[in-house]
Amino acid sequence: MCPPSYYGHLCQYQNQRIGLTLRLSSIDRHATYAFVIMLIDDNDQEQKIDA
Repeated sequence: MCPPSYYGHLCQYQNQRIGLTLRLSSIDRHATYAFVIMLIDDNDQEQKIDA
C-alpha cells in the first residue's frame, strides 16, 4: 500500500496538490478579472491554467 502522496503499482508516481484561496473586494462590481496560474515542474515545463 502506498503513502497518500504516491500512487502506481510500485508507488512510483507522486501526487502533489496545491491549495489556493483568493478573496477579491472591489467597489466596481461589474469589473472583469482574469486569472492565469502557471505551474512549473522540475524540468522547467510549464502547465498553464486560465480561468
